Amino acid sequence: MATKELKQSDIINHINSDMGQVIEILKRPLVFEVMLNPYMAEDGSYEGHLWYEEAGIGMTRLITRTEHKIANYPTPKIGDKVLCKEAINNGEAKTLSYHVLKDTLHQNLPIISLVLKNMIKLEDEKVFLEQDEHYKLNVFADNIKKSQFHFSEEIPVEQLENLDLLIEEINKRLPAKNILFSLKIKTIETEADIEQFSNKPTFAISKKFEKMTSQKALQIMGILAAANEQHFHSKEPTLECTIPFYHHRFTGLMPPVVKFPTFTIRKHSSQIITLDQYVASGVMPESCRETIRSWVKRHYNIIVAGGTGSGKTTMCNSILDEINKETPQDRVGIIEDTPELQCNVDNAISFCKTNERDLPALLRTMLRMRPDRIMVGELRGKEAYTLLKAWMSGHPGGLTTIHANGAREAISRFEQCVAENPESGVIPKEQIAYAVNAIISIQKVTVRREVNGHYDFIVKRKVTALREITGYDKNHDIYEDLYYHKDDSPFEDAPEEVTDGYLNDVMQEN
Repeated sequence: MATKELKQSDIINHINSDMGQVIEILKRPLVFEVMLNPYMAEDGSYEGHLWYEEAGIGMTRLITRTEHKIANYPTPKIGDKVLCKEAINNGEAKTLSYHVLKDTLHQNLPIISLVLKNMIKLEDEKVFLEQDEHYKLNVFADNIKKSQFHFSEEIPVEQLENLDLLIEEINKRLPAKNILFSLKIKTIETEADIEQFSNKPTFAISKKFEKMTSQKALQIMGILAAANEQHFHSKEPTLECTIPFYHHRFTGLMPPVVKFPTFTIRKHSSQIITLDQYVASGVMPESCRETIRSWVKRHYNIIVAGGTGSGKTTMCNSILDEINKETPQDRVGIIEDTPELQCNVDNAISFCKTNERDLPALLRTMLRMRPDRIMVGELRGKEAYTLLKAWMSGHPGGLTTIHANGAREAISRFEQCVAENPESGVIPKEQIAYAVNAIISIQKVTVRREVNGHYDFIVKRKVTALREITGYDKNHDIYEDLYYHKDDSPFEDAPEEVTDGYLNDVMQEN
């Protein structure tokens, strides 16, 4: 798609029209990323599925909810057979949903599908059916309604003619989909049996998994390419730009490098998360906060290490906030690939990379601007050597981020980046030990819990290590260090009762 001059008002109208649903989800305070992912359906074709990431929850499919009234949900009578969805909760069976079975298979297949997909909930004395958000479970349930286990697998005749065999086979297939509940057929024999099915839903909440066609995705990317005066077509199938007016970062791809048009939108944090808020939300203990504050006061050069989306930039914003509080007289120089850092220091200057001026060149220019502290948004390669020299030449108290799995791996990754500069020669490990004073490792942590008959995974951020580099022993080729905090486990046990802190985390990650 060739670039085409568009009016700013036309661009905004196109964005609000074509991307309205995406823009709305990005307006949520804790949502910081939206993605269109290619998904291969059972028939082998590709679809575009919309996902978003929310602080304290992790990746979630974009879902539209609709409420419907239910008239005369069946009440079991003595002699009826009832299909129940059951999960084991603390050693006891818990009925998640139920429905009275009919006399014919034609009527029972939709009932099986309904019971698989929904659970009966009670909130404020309102009883209702709510559809599960487990995508594969919903696809499986829809197939059952069509007399199929899979797009290419019909339910055998012997199972269609014997309901018990069919339920048994369904239960065998559920664990492969990470499902913990099972279906059971119960016969109502007494009034006591009827009592356990006294909750009759009066309305149902159905859920639609939002998707986007390839044509719509390409149209959106074409508009953004034109708005940013970039070329985007099969010969240049990658688009990296910002969304006008909203200023969200956009990265899009089209075939042939992907099977289906794909994009990721990341928004900047709308507020600075303080170290106190990190402690309050359980991201770090109080001891970590005090250690980081002491590093800021002592003008340590700090590397923040973590994976993609782990919260490195948000942590840097917190440290910049501490610099403003503890040493407001310091002049801060910031160099970034893409503007992301939020600096509230009054005496600060920011550079941004262009095609003509790379990070090493900007670092050399920055040294002439008399900074006291030098910040680099993200180290990716040879600029690490230039930063190393800058940190060693009278500019302590710097800050940067690097992709690494932990505090120990961060130094190895830093060494690799330094080695990419042909001027570095043999990796100057003694210089690295002198220049890099401290490392903060922040990582994603997965909390697994059992919810509604299947596993639910909550993604949190956690400071996993604080490491201070004290020197380098060349005789043993090892860095000398102190660990003030270390907890590298990528998993946490779910608490007995999950609090709202998981769902209303104050963090907004970048």
